[in-house]
Amino acid sequence: MGAAQRRRKTDWGTAGFVVGLLAPGLLLYFFLVLWPMGQSFWVALHRWRGVSGRMTFVGLDNFAELLRDEKLRFALGHNLVFLVIVALTIIPLALFFANALAQRLRGVELFRALFLFPNVVSMVAVSTLWMFLYNPNWGLVNATLRALHLDALAVTWLADARTVLPAVALTYVWYVLGFYVLLLRAGIQGISADVNEAAIVDGATERQRFRFITLPLLNEILRLSVIYLVINSFNVFALVWIMAPPSGTGGATEVALTYLYQKGFVEQQFGYSTAIGAVNFVLVMGITLLLQRIWRVE
Repeated sequence: MGAAQRRRKTDWGTAGFVVGLLAPGLLLYFFLVLWPMGQSFWVALHRWRGVSGRMTFVGLDNFAELLRDEKLRFALGHNLVFLVIVALTIIPLALFFANALAQRLRGVELFRALFLFPNVVSMVAVSTLWMFLYNPNWGLVNATLRALHLDALAVTWLADARTVLPAVALTYVWYVLGFYVLLLRAGIQGISADVNEAAIVDGATERQRFRFITLPLLNEILRLSVIYLVINSFNVFALVWIMAPPSGTGGATEVALTYLYQKGFVEQQFGYSTAIGAVNFVLVMGITLLLQRIWRVE
């Protein structure tokens, strides 16, 4: 009986020690993440112009209006198009370069640094740089096309509704590709050398090893990469707002967060704009959970 009491006391002491270690982090997470998130959902239930502390409770009226808002549907559709472009471009390129960098070649560290370089540049600088590159008169993109005698393809990239969103998406690809290359490279290097050596002994070619060994063993990291792309594609704002704001493209680059900004900070409908943010959050969470469910690692 005495031993059991001492064990219970020890357990309580361990629990108190663990709680003491976790408490600061949990409190910070509550006040910096959960509390503001709860407040945003509360604001979404009100009509508020943001100039005073007085808010008018309207219940779910803002969300009901969102269901009828055709412009929001177009904006979310642009987010989806953006996601498809960047996913279909980044994942194959990242796999190719990651597999190449995983080889024990001289100078590979230099290439790794070059891939990461765009990530250390601010989004404003990247946007400004690519605005110059896309300039229809003296930009490098059109100059290259003209040098290749492809004048028909030299268009006003950031002014044409057909090309502006893909142009912005490709800028984003250039900006984040290095992160996904290193993420997949780390996964490839984590694959046991014994597996590849056994496949070589069995006569598997390099292409077969990549298809039947590397890709299946990268399944978890590929899923994580796609989830990152979903989150970032539905939260893209600065790149679009600087390079091709919706007001200058006839709405061709209107995405969820630019529409949120327009409703909140221009039209001062903060309750409605907060509802847009809540819907965007729920949509991203829903897609993420769906991917987690259907893309299971065997």
